[in-house]
Amino acid sequence: MAEVPILKIRKFWESQIDKKNFIELEKVERYVDLVRLHRQLMKQLREDGLTVTTENSYQSYKKAHPALAELNKLSAQILALEASIKVKDKDTKEKRRPSLT
Repeated sequence: MAEVPILKIRKFWESQIDKKNFIELEKVERYVDLVRLHRQLMKQLREDGLTVTTENSYQSYKKAHPALAELNKLSAQILALEASIKVKDKDTKEKRRPSLT
């Protein structure tokens, strides 16, 4: 699946919120930053693989890539932020998005 450009993501969210609400604008900025970090981690995982080899003086073993744990945390933060962004309805009144869970 092709990545949606960051600019399109930002424009989509900005079209969904009240731009006079600075809190919601900040949430959109944080959302975009988290998406960027998520993509960087995914790129690193594609390059390194899902496991890394750890070597010390006595042994060598494989373990899960440390970026996997961070990726899971980021994914949870992105979903939580999506759910907390107030979107405008057709009457331009703000409403909270229904929970995704």
